[in-house]
Amino acid sequence: RESEKRYRQLVENLSEGIAALDENGIITFANSALTRIVGERAEGLIGGDFFGATNEFQREAFRRSFLEQRHGPEHVYQTNFVREDGQLRHLSMQGSPIIDDDGNHIGTLAVINDITQRRKAEESLKKAHRQLMYAGEQERHALAKDLHDSLGQQAVAMHLAVEGLLTRAKQADDPYGRELARLSQACESLTEDIRNTCYGLYPPTLETLGLCSALRQLLRDNEQIIKTKVACCEKCEDVRLAPDIEIALFRIAQEAVSNVLRHGKAEHMELDLDMDGTEVVLTVSDDGVDFDVEKTETGLGLLSMRERANAVGGSLTISSQPGRTSVVARIPVVDED
Repeated sequence: RESEKRYRQLVENLSEGIAALDENGIITFANSALTRIVGERAEGLIGGDFFGATNEFQREAFRRSFLEQRHGPEHVYQTNFVREDGQLRHLSMQGSPIIDDDGNHIGTLAVINDITQRRKAEESLKKAHRQLMYAGEQERHALAKDLHDSLGQQAVAMHLAVEGLLTRAKQADDPYGRELARLSQACESLTEDIRNTCYGLYPPTLETLGLCSALRQLLRDNEQIIKTKVACCEKCEDVRLAPDIEIALFRIAQEAVSNVLRHGKAEHMELDLDMDGTEVVLTVSDDGVDFDVEKTETGLGLLSMRERANAVGGSLTISSQPGRTSVVARIPVVDED
């Protein structure tokens, strides 16, 4: 009796919510911390359905997975809970089986933590990361525009001036004609370098014509090196995504293509863009050599792709086997139809 009393005092003083459930999910015991979390007195909780206020779309699946756990390691579940005062709380719950002296499963012991503030902090951090990534792209865009409008135009003007001098030198059989020809070639090379730098900083096709056109241009630039194929679904052709999602997908494709060209030794490369009502999926695949994904996960290129996908709320998966390597980015979108 004394040990049971001490045990109850210990449970009552815990900061985590504790609930004992029978095999049907009915609450048979609740500590004070649980009443604070759910906003209801213990007397009101006892005899109630533990899963009654959880997300109705997940309720039955959650109930089965939680209550049918008989042995093995404890699992942690996260779910939403609506308090009686209407507040939405995010809860983390861990269940372990209650076994009687005869070894029979008679219920579940649930440990509940309110992670609402943590979830809000995580969402704020994700939002800040997304804004930071997009701000960086806007800076690159502005720099590309400045380079094109200032240094790029000056290089073009210089090239035209040298071409004019070269034409007159040829007409006059001037001995400096060869030097002017070399200078003209240098000006042309400089102009091309500036153009490529501007494109690398921010692809103009993406802003004016959209993601599908930008992806086609990306692969078209490498057609002489590798056989390429681009497939964009009809909806992808017609719908413009949020600017930060478009640039994130383009950068992921750009890095994936670069990896194929540098390391893949592939003969064919395919890029596929598809979209349904909930997500847009970008797949870059090739038939080159395979690699150990786990050992390469921390490489700067793969890490950069993953960060860009995560920044817009998406995910990135990489698979590699002989003759087939794929990079798949999934980004959630809102169907405005």
